[in-house]
Amino acid sequence: MKYLQKTLLFAALFALTFSVTAQEKFTLIHKNKNSSALGLKHDLNKVGDTILMTSDKSILRVSFLSHAQKETVMVDLDNKSAKIPLHHLAKGRYTIAVYREDMIIVFDIVRQKEILAVDNSVTDLEESILRSSLSQEEQEKRFIKPLSKSTNKDTRLASNNNINTKNQLSDKEISERDRIKKEREALLEKERAIAKANLLKLQEERAAKQKKEEIAIAEAKKEEELAKQIALKHQEELKLAEENRKKLKEEAEKKRIAEAR
Repeated sequence: MKYLQKTLLFAALFALTFSVTAQEKFTLIHKNKNSSALGLKHDLNKVGDTILMTSDKSILRVSFLSHAQKETVMVDLDNKSAKIPLHHLAKGRYTIAVYREDMIIVFDIVRQKEILAVDNSVTDLEESILRSSLSQEEQEKRFIKPLSKSTNKDTRLASNNNINTKNQLSDKEISERDRIKKEREALLEKERAIAKANLLKLQEERAAKQKKEEIAIAEAKKEEELAKQIALKHQEELKLAEENRKKLKEEAEKKRIAEAR
């Protein structure tokens, strides 16, 4: 009987532990709920191993700040949607900044559980994001080659293992790729400058609006104080008039009594 009770107790504890573990998500997200961030939809997929983003304006760049390592990784994207596989990020807290052409939107995630990468998955964060986010046509424009079926191949764009293979780019392709890359970098730099200028303008407008509101509040308080003073003065005048009226009445009464004698 005691053995059965111990067995049942152990089973209950195991079930409880499994339930708590199962409920723990891979990732938690703290979304930016400011009204200025409404143009960027950002959330996790159901499993919690990928960030899904859609924007009404192009996402120029995404940066990842690890609170543990105090390091920032930046990825240039230039696309209106993004899928960010999170198996690249170790457990811990991260601040993610999304650079758009009009502003920078920031939100946080907390990586709670390790996510195992599937076989033949891309090991480089930038390439992984680009492959997940861009259409096949856009990938071809950016000279991102299709993944090899080999599970041992390093798929990173800058990998030395990809040199002298059958997928090696020709001189013409390399020249064209470099030209497109330079043009894209120049465009991104221009758009980042515009985004920075727009952000500065927005901050100045907010500061001016806040100052205007502060002035309006101060003026309202001043008018309220003036109205109080006027009302108080009016009350004093009424009180004085009432006292004078009583005084005149008393004097008239005294005069009437004196004349009656």
